[in-house]
Amino acid sequence: MSAAAPEAPPANTVVRGWPAWRYVWRLARYRFGFFLFSGVFASIMYYVLPLAPGLIVKAFFDELARVNGGQFAGWGWLWLFVAAASVRAAALVLAWTLERSVQLITSGLLHTNLLQRILQHPGARALPASPGEAISRFRDDVDSVIRFITWTIDPLGQLAVVVTAIIVLGRINVWLTLAVFLPLALTVLVVNRANRRLRRYRRESQQSIGLVTGLLGELFGAAQAVKVANAEQRVVRYFETLNEARRKAALNDLLFTEFLQSIASNGANLCTGVLLLVGAQAMRNGNFSVGDFALFISYLGWLTVVSGMFGQYLTRYRQMAVSLDRLLALLPDAPPETLVRHAPTYLRGPLPELPVPVATAADRLSELDAVGLTYHYPGTPNGIDGLNLRLPRGSFTVITGRIGSGK
Repeated sequence: MSAAAPEAPPANTVVRGWPAWRYVWRLARYRFGFFLFSGVFASIMYYVLPLAPGLIVKAFFDELARVNGGQFAGWGWLWLFVAAASVRAAALVLAWTLERSVQLITSGLLHTNLLQRILQHPGARALPASPGEAISRFRDDVDSVIRFITWTIDPLGQLAVVVTAIIVLGRINVWLTLAVFLPLALTVLVVNRANRRLRRYRRESQQSIGLVTGLLGELFGAAQAVKVANAEQRVVRYFETLNEARRKAALNDLLFTEFLQSIASNGANLCTGVLLLVGAQAMRNGNFSVGDFALFISYLGWLTVVSGMFGQYLTRYRQMAVSLDRLLALLPDAPPETLVRHAPTYLRGPLPELPVPVATAADRLSELDAVGLTYHYPGTPNGIDGLNLRLPRGSFTVITGRIGSGK
């Protein structure tokens, strides 16, 4: 029994001769209009719209500062703030629905292409490893790819946020704007520099999950062989070894990913401290109002989230390249476009009618002859050589031998 998976080549942004973005582009073009609308709508609703409450808060505090014993007239800004939050909440539900639909469509296309190619191989060599290990690739690696697909337009929304924030804040105070953006830029640079280790941890985590899943799949199919060989304890110990390796690999991957995200999050605290130190003096000199300070704080928190999202975008791009490499390993002799070839998935509407073969007298199998039948397991001399069989119709043939002999 073997649950070992083939060692994947080092993941890079180039996968089997194609850059990773080219696979993404082919998948995005499958339902391009729907993909484009979903991505643009989600980017506007998720990234750009949150800038509006900051302007409303600024106007509210400026109005509050102007009240000097008179009647407060800023209630309209509060109602506008509530309306903006309600619209964004409703729009995010629609954006999530659209993104999830894109993911399901892309997942259906990938699964269709993978299964179609695998079923074209001889049954004995359809997969490079165990069926259980292949199932983990169908589940986890496909999920990694489709989740990145819905992130591809996000940098446009992130860029719009940064440009808008620079223009709005820069018109208030250029030096404070530079003081806010410099730590954020350094944070993105640090995250980007850690990409090699990040790819290695993700590749090790995915491979370890595949080994555990592959072993479980083989155990369910070979339970009788394990019991006959009295190997239950050895199998359990081997499973514990694989599971411990999986735990360590998953922990490394999760810990390092969270560490990078914490760097991006703590950049906000640093920016807030700089803003408090520099902004206090500007407020004392009358060059910086309470509304300006509220606007800076509002944009600072969101800019921190956006910079962290951009770091996650770079992270997911490299993790997606690892998953693409593992999926292409299921198609060892196929060109790279096979994985992302456009094909009908029949997610909506009636299924196509399959032609029913009509048997004739010429199709009747009277005798099966096999001469010189030979098969060796890949990479080993084990197998069968020169087997001759003649099986007449209606006969009864038994193939017998020891368990594990290769029947």
